[in-house]
Amino acid sequence: MQYGSDAIGGVVQLFTHAPAFSENKNDLSGKVIGKYMTGDMEKTIRGEVMYSEKKFALLAGVGKRKFGDLIGGDTTGKQSPSGYDEWSFDTKAKFLLNQNMQLTLANQFLKQKHVPVYHKVVLENFAVNEMDPQQRLLSYARLNVRGNSSLFKETELTLSFQNNIEGRHQRKNGSTTLLKERDEINTFGFTTDIFSQFSKTWTANTGIEIYSDKIGSTRKEINTQTAAVTAKRGLYPDNSAYGNYSLYSLHRLQYGKWMMEGGLRFNLFNIQINDTTLGKVKIHPSALVVNAALMYAIHANQTIYATFSSGFRAPNVDDMGTLGIVDFRYEIPASGLKPERSQHTELGYKLQTKNFGATIAAWYMNLSDIITRVKLNGQVISGYQVYKKENTEKAYIKGFDAEVRWTIIQHLSINGGLSYAYGQSLSRHEPLRRIPPFNGRLLSTYKNKKFFAAAEFQFASSQTRLAQGDKDDNRIPAGGTPGWQVINLYAGYKISIFQFNTGLQNLLNEDYRTHGSGINGAGRSGWLSVIVKI
Repeated sequence: MQYGSDAIGGVVQLFTHAPAFSENKNDLSGKVIGKYMTGDMEKTIRGEVMYSEKKFALLAGVGKRKFGDLIGGDTTGKQSPSGYDEWSFDTKAKFLLNQNMQLTLANQFLKQKHVPVYHKVVLENFAVNEMDPQQRLLSYARLNVRGNSSLFKETELTLSFQNNIEGRHQRKNGSTTLLKERDEINTFGFTTDIFSQFSKTWTANTGIEIYSDKIGSTRKEINTQTAAVTAKRGLYPDNSAYGNYSLYSLHRLQYGKWMMEGGLRFNLFNIQINDTTLGKVKIHPSALVVNAALMYAIHANQTIYATFSSGFRAPNVDDMGTLGIVDFRYEIPASGLKPERSQHTELGYKLQTKNFGATIAAWYMNLSDIITRVKLNGQVISGYQVYKKENTEKAYIKGFDAEVRWTIIQHLSINGGLSYAYGQSLSRHEPLRRIPPFNGRLLSTYKNKKFFAAAEFQFASSQTRLAQGDKDDNRIPAGGTPGWQVINLYAGYKISIFQFNTGLQNLLNEDYRTHGSGINGAGRSGWLSVIVKI
């Protein structure tokens, strides 16, 4: 509800490093980070500089990374081609305009070149199949204002621009045709979030979000012998536009041992594509989604809770306008798609003390009008089965998650987690596609001021409940993805201006693969990183 309709499957929120103001004198500092992984699987170098004074602070960094071919465990060996190069830079500046007003200006840029699609080359007879480039640029200006009224306690205004570029190069073995595709998306955004504190027991966040996407998509076929170039329709309809406009309000109330949370979000979309197959298509889907939660404090350290939320995902340009090879299929455009919808219920228990914490939750999600790829029987293009997206499916996913944190003695702690999901298509009477298997992690850590050491155990059970789409996916082994167990060791030591970190991965050299991935994980290997603070 708070993060928009595309959060139907959840949200991962990342906070990047921010510079800090200096209370007294002006301060200039920096650090250099270097990392090496055995087998030349990774070489990383990054430099950062930070300058701060009372009303101004700046953080800037630049990095270069070279990833070699990934070396798998046991009998897998080197998985070639899978290596690629990457470089990035970022800046963030903060200005204290007055006691109650702060301005942040930030820019992030990352570019990856010649990123191979390993399983395509190995399994589908490609001489070349790579992304070049994969590039992202994000720039934003954010104004934070603290107010005196209960309605406008804190206000955050953000203007943003994002540019995403993805190029794809493909050529089959024995073919003289090199296919070059390029998609570019420019996104302008404006958001405002107002924090209100109506009383000691009633707070709220209310906001407006406006995003506008412009999509450019091209495709060229190049004869490698004659250098002749033929322009084709891109993967997506060129000059498509996608507008996303929303208004939300989320309220929290505290009454004794009870805490209640509820909110609404209204989303309106404006989607315009001009396709050679579909013609001019304009759709304006909208939705009202809700969120409600009730929590009760059994004790000062124990809470039980129940939540309900509805979700919504509008069909996007990828859903409606894709034309070409995607994964293991050939997709053609679709019109008349409706939004996907969900209803999610969760029950949970939390325990938090100084040295121990635990959370366990059980959940159930009902899904309707799911946009799925439907095989058009008897139709084959370039050796690939033809698919078209339709709102054909109803399904549910249920499961549980559990986490624990325990400080056994001073400096020694254990953290662990388990996750299980079960998905079923009610329309197809088969398992839902790409459901992860039962999996978990246990980490034991010793840490003092200068030294830390940790041992990690990760596992995933086998996943043999496969949808027909899983069985058709060449990234998933016949019969399903085998289960696996991996043990990792980590250590670090700080001395003067140096911080040394090291890791030993997959000590048992297990062959393993994350369910649905097109490449196996790293085998027995090690890495060393050095941080120098100046």
